[in-house]
Amino acid sequence: MVSSPFYGYVGFDASPAHFGMDLTNLFFGVIGKVAIATPFRACCALKNDLLFAGKVVVVERGDCTFLEKTQNVEKAGGIAAIVLDSDPYTSMTNSSFFVMSADGNSTVRIPSVFLFGLEAKSFMKLLADHPDVLVRLGEKTLNPSVIISGYWRDGFRADHSRVLSRKVH
Repeated sequence: MVSSPFYGYVGFDASPAHFGMDLTNLFFGVIGKVAIATPFRACCALKNDLLFAGKVVVVERGDCTFLEKTQNVEKAGGIAAIVLDSDPYTSMTNSSFFVMSADGNSTVRIPSVFLFGLEAKSFMKLLADHPDVLVRLGEKTLNPSVIISGYWRDGFRADHSRVLSRKVH
């Protein structure tokens, strides 16, 4: 969580997908406001694309593949997907490492990550208290001062190709 009041000091370890954009190639990762998918499991087209365009969309695990969920988020204009585990008792610390995979025929371009249940619960609590927060999906934890100075100096935007870039003044 990179905007006020967190400024990068609050973060969650998440498992990356083996499809979509590779976050290791982006220094700042993908940054955006958050929207909760409707329907929450995102196994069909999301309702009201305008709510999801340019946003990091949160979906819940279950009923269809991770690839289908991410495809539906991308079709609705989302710039990334966060998949929350439907088992509330799993955790990055007590569960086996988990990677979302596809069948090899993926054309998804946006990144997606998986949050285990306990981390998902904490994330959703913070999101409920701060619904306008910006979140960052990235490979590495960045020093908060780097995030803050980059944000205030240049700002960030997701362009039409769904790749994070700096604003050009």
